[in-house]
Amino acid sequence: MLLDIELRHLYSVIVLAEEMHSTRAAHRLRIAQPCFSKRIQQIERSHGVLLFERDKSRIVELTGAGRIFVDEARLAIFHAERALDLARASSKRTLSTVDHLIGSRRNGSLRRAAAQSALAAGPGHHRSKAPPNEK
Repeated sequence: MLLDIELRHLYSVIVLAEEMHSTRAAHRLRIAQPCFSKRIQQIERSHGVLLFERDKSRIVELTGAGRIFVDEARLAIFHAERALDLARASSKRTLSTVDHLIGSRRNGSLRRAAAQSALAAGPGHHRSKAPPNEK
């Protein structure tokens, strides 16, 4: 099955879930608010899932499906970043360094690494940056 979703879509949903305000989320991602809102609606429509409850077009809260999506999106981004890091490390370093990076997930540092990932917002971010629960 081919998924028609990009990392920018995952980031958009995550940031909106953290901000719970479309204008602030769009500002954090440095895109125009109308484009951002259309992106979120397109994601929901094209995948047939309601991620956010709305009241008169305003975001009210995450749905149950939205909470699951955000948790899994964080993991997907973490793994995409990790794949790039490992590939870069393997081209520049010895195999033992790559083995150490791969082993970091096994020794419980997944939560720390996820918290330090690119999901951490820029200055002024005031919402929780807690990583998703490990499975």
